[in-house]
Amino acid sequence: MTSKRYRNLALGAAWGLLAPGLALAQARFPTIFVGHNGNLEGSVAAVRVNCDGTLTFVDRIVTGARNPNDPAVPGTNVYGLTISPNGRWLIASHATALTAAEQLSIISIDADGKLDLASTSWTDDSPLDVQWVTDEFVAVTRSNTDYNGRVILYRFDHEALTLVETDRETTGGFCTSLAVHPSRQFVFAQDSNARTITSLRVGGNGSLDIVNQVNVGYYPLGLGVSPTGTKIYAGGGISGDGHQVVGAEINPGTGALSLLGNQPFYSPGTSPKQVVISPDNALAIVAHGTDATARTFFLDDESGALTYTGHVFDVGLQGSLGTLAVMDDLLFITDNWDGPTGVYSFRLGADGAMTPNGPLLSTQGVAPLDIAVWHGRPECLEDIDGDGSVGQADLGILLASFGRCAGEGGFIASADLDRDCCVGQADLGRLLAWFGADCP
Repeated sequence: MTSKRYRNLALGAAWGLLAPGLALAQARFPTIFVGHNGNLEGSVAAVRVNCDGTLTFVDRIVTGARNPNDPAVPGTNVYGLTISPNGRWLIASHATALTAAEQLSIISIDADGKLDLASTSWTDDSPLDVQWVTDEFVAVTRSNTDYNGRVILYRFDHEALTLVETDRETTGGFCTSLAVHPSRQFVFAQDSNARTITSLRVGGNGSLDIVNQVNVGYYPLGLGVSPTGTKIYAGGGISGDGHQVVGAEINPGTGALSLLGNQPFYSPGTSPKQVVISPDNALAIVAHGTDATARTFFLDDESGALTYTGHVFDVGLQGSLGTLAVMDDLLFITDNWDGPTGVYSFRLGADGAMTPNGPLLSTQGVAPLDIAVWHGRPECLEDIDGDGSVGQADLGILLASFGRCAGEGGFIASADLDRDCCVGQADLGRLLAWFGADCP
């Protein structure tokens, strides 16, 4: 048998072996999920992040829809989106014209990234942000103009697929943004009216207690916590001269906040509205509302100072930049209304440069906004066919793709275990090291 014929036979068998066993409720590949804030249709899309940083559309589910002349219905206007730490569940919050309560959509994730609307729950109007704190607890804002903003904590029942409130705390007037500490012991909430950031401790029994609060002097929009857990930043929006980025220091042991003495920091962009920090803690990326730009800043972890790198990406017209998210050295940006819409992927350079990984990808929904990030299944990637053990079938799949790289015929992404965009000796070595083992 020629090697070419063997490869073709093996490749055909490999694709057959990959079909079953996909519903593991955890995406195997790095994936981003995008919520769509459409007034007539709310939806969530799954987008695979390829080894070279390019994006591939996977799936989209509709969470709610109505006709143009119909009254508001639950499930449209996906505003907040968050993924559980174990990668098995998404929760989408909705900001419709309903005034008494709003829907929370609970979405399950399959191993191939496909989505299913598993259940729905209700929360106070309006939940402009939602964050998984742990696999058990979820924090949701009550964002209302009655000057009574709150953070509500829910316990997620994995069997009944329900959310049960365990506690709530008033955090000020108008709370629209949450951030979770890397230790998952603290949640931070902002108040645009009082211009404060509040730290809250999450107890193992579902309790929620205020640690302290700091006044940053400007609107603290789009909270972002450093991966070291020692700093928190936010955009100042149109407050002040419209160019402010604010920051506070976090005591990682107690969660207590103290104002950074050198803040606010100046951004050349107009109306900073969100801050995210690169996983290596070297860069802060700031989204802006009025000029729709994303700009990078060097982050000094000791002083907390932010220094503009000079690198900028302009999404388009005012308000067209949705949100930012980071994964390793990748940056994702949604374009939510200016002409073609969707999500961009960039590779972040050490100098703050944002290098595009291909063009804008359509997420096939209306008004793409929030982004949730999943790094991929963290363990036992060697179980390529997902049957719970590493064996002959997995070896066959890998050998069928051996020597092939991304973009070539016969390349199987799941066999690229080290994600260097080629299936080679290193991948084979990893699989053989696990051969015969069961996956946890």
